[in-house]
Amino acid sequence: MATQFVHLGGVHLGLNLAALFVLAWGFGGLFTPQHWLYAFVGGLGWVAFYVSWLEPLAWYCGLSGAMHMHFVVGLGLAFARSQDRGLKAWPLWLMVAGLAAKLTIEWASNAATDPMLGGPVAIEAHRGGVTGGLLWLAGLWTLRRSWRAAA
Repeated sequence: MATQFVHLGGVHLGLNLAALFVLAWGFGGLFTPQHWLYAFVGGLGWVAFYVSWLEPLAWYCGLSGAMHMHFVVGLGLAFARSQDRGLKAWPLWLMVAGLAAKLTIEWASNAATDPMLGGPVAIEAHRGGVTGGLLWLAGLWTLRRSWRAAA
């Protein structure tokens, strides 16, 4: 899990910090500080598990996997709290389409080395983050349904 705080260089760290800023800016109102902490630690743990056991990597560094998980959870919460999931929610749908396109391009590139980053892009960690986010949302949805049934 500690390797997620190591980066290939200044550009890699800058991109991860920029993504973290965008997440905090775009989805900050959906989480309390405690939820951010739980989600962040959970994301770090999940991605470490994922790249160790489900899609093993020889090495991995950076926060992008955990941030993919946060992005998916943020989108899910934004959709859940949105009054309209149709055309008025077009920014959310645009983000879903952008994430799907990004993952498709990464899958097709087959972990190409990015000269700007100085190493290969860990697409397995990105997939792991998205998978973790979907599992997190499914768990929240299941808990919510069971709480409603109990009430």
